[in-house]
Amino acid sequence: MLAEIALYFDRLESRLDLIKDLLNEIGQDAEQLNWRPEVEEPSIFALAAFVAMNTDYWIGYAIGNLPEPPGFDSVLEQAQGNDVQALIRRLDSSRETSRQVLEKLDVKILDNVKLLNDEPITIRLCLLQALEDAAENYGKIELMIQWWNSKQL
Repeated sequence: MLAEIALYFDRLESRLDLIKDLLNEIGQDAEQLNWRPEVEEPSIFALAAFVAMNTDYWIGYAIGNLPEPPGFDSVLEQAQGNDVQALIRRLDSSRETSRQVLEKLDVKILDNVKLLNDEPITIRLCLLQALEDAAENYGKIELMIQWWNSKQL
């Protein structure tokens, strides 16, 4: 993997690891995993599932031309469960997909423009979108854990 691409992957990998650490902290507490601070807000489980799917979307689908992840449009509203290890495996799977796609990527094409949903976007912006979404949702999960813990006092 080339240096610039390896840096993007390293940043993505670290965000995925941070989310996995938070999930391990929660453990098998289904109530906490599926708790929504507001009815219209996603749960921790949904946010983590979204990060995995979103990574597969921006890197696997948008960059690597893999099939679009099924259920991508509804994961924030519908994802729920109590199996933290399955969710962690899903995050690991998206990391592996990203690694495979990015290993084949040449830094010379990072500024190439492609059409995604009829909108022009560069390969670099696809990578940055995956990173931004993973970081933002990590922050949301961390905040929700703090809310949950203060609610339990």
